[in-house]
Amino acid sequence: MKKRTLFMLICISIVMLLTLISCGKPKSAQELYEKVDKEMSKLNSYEMDMELEMTFYMDSYKISSEATGHGIEDGLVSGDYYFYQEMNTTVEAKGLSLNQTQKNVEAYDNGNYFILNESDGSSQKLYSPLTAQEALDYRADNDMDTLDIINDCTDKTFSQKEDGTWEMSCSGYTKSAIEDMEKGMGLDNDMLDAEIMDMKMSLTADKDFRATTITLELVFEKKNNAPTVSITINFSKYDAAERLTNQLNTADYTQVADIRLLTDVEDMLQERIESEQGSFAMDLTQTVRSSTGTQSSTYKENNKISYGEGDSGYFYDIDATISNQKYDISYQKGVQTVQSGTQKKTNAQTEQEARAYIESLINSGSYDPGIVSKIEKRGEGVYRFTCNPATAAYESYYANMGGKFTSANQTITVTIKEGRIIKIQNVILAQGSVVNYGSVSLTVNTTVTFD
Repeated sequence: MKKRTLFMLICISIVMLLTLISCGKPKSAQELYEKVDKEMSKLNSYEMDMELEMTFYMDSYKISSEATGHGIEDGLVSGDYYFYQEMNTTVEAKGLSLNQTQKNVEAYDNGNYFILNESDGSSQKLYSPLTAQEALDYRADNDMDTLDIINDCTDKTFSQKEDGTWEMSCSGYTKSAIEDMEKGMGLDNDMLDAEIMDMKMSLTADKDFRATTITLELVFEKKNNAPTVSITINFSKYDAAERLTNQLNTADYTQVADIRLLTDVEDMLQERIESEQGSFAMDLTQTVRSSTGTQSSTYKENNKISYGEGDSGYFYDIDATISNQKYDISYQKGVQTVQSGTQKKTNAQTEQEARAYIESLINSGSYDPGIVSKIEKRGEGVYRFTCNPATAAYESYYANMGGKFTSANQTITVTIKEGRIIKIQNVILAQGSVVNYGSVSLTVNTTVTFD
């Protein structure tokens, strides 16, 4: 999922659906929708209130999420573009003692694009200057751009009420439309553990054909503990939106080289992961050193990997050298084969597991937009991301040695050429202490280079 949260992506995407149609007359559901789009495109500003309710199950534990949000669009016609969107999300699972809250803000004001994420005591506040057109293009690039909400549903109705207002509804969506919606929303079938069978979309508009409410409900396969997802967006203050700027002070945010890289790098990584034919080298060096000099070790690994879709489905082939020992690791038709010299071992592996394995090698630095605290341009097409990595693995590492974890920092340097990632360098430095060894540092250095 883009690390805008899933919930923010869903709401932005549903709002952006209004930009997918052209003008027309309301003689059918499709023409009504086109008429609404025409009238909405005339507005210079409006506001939105958004609600999302979602439930799914993990190992029979019910996980519930509720999100509420407020959005403002202004300067759409005048050219003095501004937008503000805030989402507040709660995720709860009583059986897992889980209760988390998140606040997410995206905004564009006075030539600057802002992103704020707050969750469980952590905070990310970044901005970079962008032109109004760059901000509009960035928003469009991060929303669904292939779903024709009208043409891809088979059942559609519309009607006009006695008071002159309008209603329309759509269902019976094609498989491709559902897949586009899943991708645009960042939905994870593995997490939801159920197939989306259909979608139900409804739109209401006032007598002037201005959208008042959009709702979307996902219809899942019938099964025990089936998930639910529903979204409601209400529109108001047509050409009378009030800008919020008191929270958008650049002095409170960290300026980065280009805020668009947060999601652009994630997209470029995903493009590599999903490539039908790909190859890359992955080199890893792990070093442990103690201040007493009594503990020092180095682990090295060099891999040349090819992967993709072959005649027999998904495959990968890895030529690995691990601590001077050569291995050939391959996957095909549900079987992983590991061979070193005359020794050969096979293991059952699902295609999903095989794909996840290659993804873990490509994204060996576990790039996550949500943990980035700084972005610096280091050269033409070269950017260094300073990150606040998750620390659980390092805490366990020191605990297993009878020691104590102190800190960890991470940098990820990405080289981009012609819109594609060609190299990723990841460096993690963890610090801790261990009895009898004093201070102990752990350095993990990985480099992924694409052919």
